[in-house]
Amino acid sequence: MGKEEKEKEEEREKVMSNRYIFLYSILLCLLFYSIAGCIKKQGILPGQETLPKKKTQTGCAECHERLTEVLPEKHISVAQENLPSCIECHSGKDSSGDVTFDRIIHLAHYSIEDSPESCWSCHEIDSKGLFRLTGVENKKGVDIEKEIVEKMNPYFLSWATSDYLDNKHAEKNINCRPCHDSSFPDWAPTMDECLTCHVSYEHISELTKDVEPNPHLSHYIDLRCTVCHKSHEASKLYCDKCHKFDLKVP
Repeated sequence: MGKEEKEKEEEREKVMSNRYIFLYSILLCLLFYSIAGCIKKQGILPGQETLPKKKTQTGCAECHERLTEVLPEKHISVAQENLPSCIECHSGKDSSGDVTFDRIIHLAHYSIEDSPESCWSCHEIDSKGLFRLTGVENKKGVDIEKEIVEKMNPYFLSWATSDYLDNKHAEKNINCRPCHDSSFPDWAPTMDECLTCHVSYEHISELTKDVEPNPHLSHYIDLRCTVCHKSHEASKLYCDKCHKFDLKVP
């Protein structure tokens, strides 16, 4: 084989080699995009053997397929199966005028033994940064940070299940707002807020007149209620700093 023929043969081999490389590159690209398409379409990630559970419902419908099946026995018959329909009637106080819808719902969910409930079971922070019920777009949301919302979870759990004073209030249909004037309080109730319901020291001392000694009739005539009565922890008798009275403080 002459030099010229040898050069032509090498050129042909080079061209064929480049063609194979080009074809292999195309095949690899097609394979890559095919795999990527499957991952995007089916939600399978590398290392997963099965598809992740797809979340098709949000809000109430995630746990309750039919809301009408969890209504109280005395509730009137309704055909609607969505939360916005509930809110149309239950946006504030109910027909009795003193039991709010949110108290009923929070107590029903948080009082379940070993409940996995948290604020995010029913609520969300939407694209505008507003905290609201999931699935209720027409209700005004609250401009609040996620961290503050999550701090409320143990207080709601205590309010619904504890042996403390907060649960005593829950049993009387009282939630956070009457005592704290907010659904996201960062302060303890004032004396005035306590006496909004409990009237006055004189009134309370009359209610405990048969207790010996009467804890509301002492030389501390203006002692704040919260010095003895704690909402989210065990209450303590302030008198026992000096005395030893066998009194149980609610």
